[in-house]
Amino acid sequence: GFVEEPVPAKQLNVKKEAEKIQEERRQNQSTCNQRLDKLCKASSGDAAGLEPYEIEQKFDNLFVYKNRALRASLLHYAILSASEKERGGCMETASDLVRRVLDARADVASKASYARGERVNEL
Repeated sequence: GFVEEPVPAKQLNVKKEAEKIQEERRQNQSTCNQRLDKLCKASSGDAAGLEPYEIEQKFDNLFVYKNRALRASLLHYAILSASEKERGGCMETASDLVRRVLDARADVASKASYARGERVNEL
């Protein structure tokens, strides 16, 4: 009969680490989506009760850029969302979402970053 080979411990650790990274990304994106939804429902120019740190907070592993985890803010996430697809809800266009984040006083000079070995690259 067929005998299943045991999976080496190293492979299991890599798989668990990958699952952990994916879960962290999902949680960070969910947090960003919740904040964007608040901005979506607010009147134009209103921060929708979001504190400045909630707008400027940097999230590790928010999305993948050049096959690396990108550290980025809500503004970067809104730009990515706008570039990838039209977002449903109360926005006429996905670019309206970016405008809402900017209207909430997001720092337009904010930089996203990713690590490449010891070096950190800013975008």
